[in-house]
Amino acid sequence: MEAEAGEFQTRARAGDADAQFRLGQALRKGHGIPMDSIAAATWLREAADHGHADAQNALGEMYERGEGVPQSDARALHWYGKAADQGQTAAQVALATLIVNSGSGKLAEAYVWFERAAAAGNANAVRGALALEPLIPPEEIADARQRVNATSPSPTTAVR
Repeated sequence: MEAEAGEFQTRARAGDADAQFRLGQALRKGHGIPMDSIAAATWLREAADHGHADAQNALGEMYERGEGVPQSDARALHWYGKAADQGQTAAQVALATLIVNSGSGKLAEAYVWFERAAAAGNANAVRGALALEPLIPPEEIADARQRVNATSPSPTTAVR
C-alpha cells in the first residue's frame, strides 16, 4: 500500500483529481501512510475543487465533524450540496440529514434530497423520506415531488 500512496502522490501533484481524492482518503484513514487529517483535507479540497464528487462528499464529512478543518455545518452543506448535485447518493443523504438536524425548518428541502437518493436505491433515504413526509404540509410535499423529478433548479440554492 505504501508504494500505492507514492504513486498517488506523484499523480496528485500533477493535478489528477482521482489521485488527489485517493491520497486524501489514504491520509485521512492512515492507509499506507501516516494519518494526517489536515493534509487529507488539503488534498480532498484539491480534488473537490476539480469537481470530484466523492472528494466533495468526503470534505463535507470532514467539515461536519471538524476533522482536520474547523467544524462548520455551512461548509459541510456547501460540499455535500456540490456532490449531491452530481448524484452522489451518500452526499444526498448526508445533506438531507444535516438540513433536518440544523433546525432550519427546511424539511421539504431535506425531503427532496432523501427522495433523490431513494430513487437511486438508497434504503436510508427511503426511511428518511418516509419519516419526514407526515411532518410536511401536503402542498409542500407536492412541490417537493415536482422538484425531485425536475432537472433544475437545484434545491441546494435554497439551502445556502
